[in-house]
Amino acid sequence: MQLENVVGDKVFGTFAENLTFLLDSLKSGDKKRSKPVIFILDEFDLFCQHHNQTLLYNLFDVAQSAQAPICVIGMTCRLDVIELLEKRVKSRFSHRQIFLFPGDISSSEQPTSAFDDRLELFQHLLSLPDDENVNRIEHQYEDCTIDPQFGSVWNEYIKSLVSNATMVNLLKRMYQIDVSERSFRNFLAMAVSTLSEKHQRLEVNDFVEASKMFTQDDKVLMLEGLSVLEMCLVSVFIVFSFGIGCISDKHAIILDNINET
Repeated sequence: MQLENVVGDKVFGTFAENLTFLLDSLKSGDKKRSKPVIFILDEFDLFCQHHNQTLLYNLFDVAQSAQAPICVIGMTCRLDVIELLEKRVKSRFSHRQIFLFPGDISSSEQPTSAFDDRLELFQHLLSLPDDENVNRIEHQYEDCTIDPQFGSVWNEYIKSLVSNATMVNLLKRMYQIDVSERSFRNFLAMAVSTLSEKHQRLEVNDFVEASKMFTQDDKVLMLEGLSVLEMCLVSVFIVFSFGIGCISDKHAIILDNINET
């Protein structure tokens, strides 16, 4: 991109200034002299949630132009991510998709399913470290001590949870809703946060309660917080093809019915 003579003592400020500088740098190059640049956007669906999707639009636009050779690769676990793109962004997208399915399919071992990997991750994240790692942790954190006997009992209990039918069904249902490891780790952190001096062991019910925060319908929660007037307006939207006049007439009818009762 030949930025040595461009950056200098430049102070980067807002997102808009950074984006403008990046685009100007990309557009100033050419395919003969410039080196290829590859942008890898992890959790691509989060970029789609940004207002106007300005970054995606401009990157795709530069990638299709005869300027600096760039490639934009988006990684996500959402299969519907293409539907999240705005029309102008989607028109500049190459629509090339590569689906990668987790699981070991090597010929030397039996293939494992993606959910089996999730169960192994569940046990790994919740298990206490072995003796060697315990010493390292205790040396690093002076106020942290782990009794070896307690650690052994804890790990055996976590291992038993992996074979618990209720626990497995719960994890399978959550995996079907969201396969991202980020969400799974947040779910485990919420369950672990329930531990206290009086509650020193994770029960299946702790995971059930924590899962409710990740399996609930956000639209239903929004409706629960609406006022009577707002609920009336929502019902109008559902029953009719809404318009200002239609909403006003329907609202008047609903008020008349309320007054009569």
